[in-house]
Amino acid sequence: MFGSDVDNVENVVVPPLPSRPDFSLSQHTPGARITCELLNGKNFATWSRSVQLFLGGKGKSGRLLGTITKPNATDPKFVQWEIDNCTILGWLFNSMESRIYHVFMYHDMVPLLWSSLTKMYAHARNETRIFELYREIHQASLSLSVADYFAYLQSRWEELAQYEPLSKFNTEGGIAALRLDRQHTYQFLMGLKPEFEALCTQIVNTTPTSSIFEAFAMLDGVERRHRLLQLPLPPVTESTIPD
Repeated sequence: MFGSDVDNVENVVVPPLPSRPDFSLSQHTPGARITCELLNGKNFATWSRSVQLFLGGKGKSGRLLGTITKPNATDPKFVQWEIDNCTILGWLFNSMESRIYHVFMYHDMVPLLWSSLTKMYAHARNETRIFELYREIHQASLSLSVADYFAYLQSRWEELAQYEPLSKFNTEGGIAALRLDRQHTYQFLMGLKPEFEALCTQIVNTTPTSSIFEAFAMLDGVERRHRLLQLPLPPVTESTIPD
């Protein structure tokens, strides 16, 4: 009886331990494009999110921030580090517009490239793009099907959410109030006559963003002055907008 039990134990097949996931990028080509849209200088928020999601799915997010340090050339891990570094560089370069690629083409380490892109594009003012999104929402075609119309609006709402964290406010009420005032300002600007286009652009790019009442005062003052003089509205200059 005991012998039979021993025989049974000897015949048990032990399943192999699961292998560690392969996070190397050796099987990937650096010539691939990894984002739906190319980096154009205005879309860094959405573009960088796509890059982070892609690399995060491969366990390589640390490459962007430099948390995976470069090994010494004599270290056995150096070869794989270099392969991964070159592969990710290729992905990033192929996910940029040509003019941006030529600015950064000589960056040879992923963290340095990512840092340069962040410094140049992440902190740029997004007011112009936010205004464009509100205009696109305002001008949405009613000829679209319900599904296409919803998709059109949803994509722009999602992008607006990326640009409007408004973290300087500590309360939800403050955030909501500023967003509502900005929305009113943009709706007001979008409904003006074409001759105000240049002045509207100037207002959108004012720091800090003009309130609805400030925007009205600027435009009304310019219109009144030129109505009195019976002159056409001039091109915008630094002196056009009243202090």
